[in-house]
Amino acid sequence: MIPIGDRFTMEPADAVRAIEFIEPKVVIPIHYDTWPPIEQDTEAFKALVGDRAHVEVMAPGDTLEF
Repeated sequence: MIPIGDRFTMEPADAVRAIEFIEPKVVIPIHYDTWPPIEQDTEAFKALVGDRAHVEVMAPGDTLEF
């Protein structure tokens, strides 16, 4: 799980840099789109991540099994 909201957390580009450091297999973006100042485009984030990790965008109430 990695924050991408930017206002009070990392921006998407900083999140990608963190992904490069920790080399996760799966990334779940968090702390974004709950109000206008932290709106983000998850498809653009996926493109920034590229093949560094699988990006799993989840909606409230979704679950993910590892």
